[in-house]
Amino acid sequence: MGDQSCSANLGINLPELLDGSMDQGMAAVVAGLAGMVGALGGAVAGGLAAVRGARLGAETSARALRQQVQDQAATEHAHWLREQRRVAYAAYIAAAQSARERAFDALDTPDDTVTDAIYEAVFQLAGTRSSLTLVGPGTIDQVATTLLSAAWEMDRAFRTAATELATGIPANRIFVHSQAYSVFNRGYDDFLEAARDQLGASS
Repeated sequence: MGDQSCSANLGINLPELLDGSMDQGMAAVVAGLAGMVGALGGAVAGGLAAVRGARLGAETSARALRQQVQDQAATEHAHWLREQRRVAYAAYIAAAQSARERAFDALDTPDDTVTDAIYEAVFQLAGTRSSLTLVGPGTIDQVATTLLSAAWEMDRAFRTAATELATGIPANRIFVHSQAYSVFNRGYDDFLEAARDQLGASS
């Protein structure tokens, strides 16, 4: 009663003063909490963004590395295949050249000795054929098949000519083998051109 009367005498409303003090304090606390929550939210959002950015960066780097490895593997395979083709083409050409030379030597006087040499050269040509099938491509394979067929036909024609010459057949029948030689030569030239084109050596 004494405090209230004293306050009344001074013109101060104590409950209102206390209520006002409580409202300001709570406001300060709430404001402080809001600030903390805002700061924490910003930190969490920033952290999530950083994590997401790092993940995206890692994924991009992984894709780039994977593509680089694939490109390098493709390049190395292309180099390897080109070298395998070069070796196979060279072996086929060498065998065809051998058959060509044996046949040329026998154009005028085909006999059993030279025809045996032609057969051996054509047989060697056939032996190198499988390598071409493995390394390709299909266009080379087709040209090689044509050349090998012409080689076997040339071998048969020279053997027939040798037999006919030995038994006195007229010359116009004997020299059929020269026509087979010409067909083989065209096939040989076609294969050379196709091989150069495939290996990028054509002018």
